[in-house]
Amino acid sequence: MQLETFLNVELAPWKIIKKENKALFAGGLANPENFPKFARHHRGKKVADISAEGAKSPSHTLKGKYVWGGHYHPHFGHFIAEFVHRLWVC
Repeated sequence: MQLETFLNVELAPWKIIKKENKALFAGGLANPENFPKFARHHRGKKVADISAEGAKSPSHTLKGKYVWGGHYHPHFGHFIAEFVHRLWVC
């Protein structure tokens, strides 16, 4: 398991973008390519997230420490398989 600390992370609203008959995830990490692969969304062994187009500078700053659990997926099975396992650090 791996835990890493990042400072001043920008987040963007989450959305699904259809591209070439595939659903890609945009948002969450505003610039995911600047983060290690373990912090990004994967489909199989491939990274499946992209930069949030038009992400603006943060509208406000939240003070404190937070855990990035990854992209939220509204389907219960995806939620269990792709999100809950990241909460061990809490």
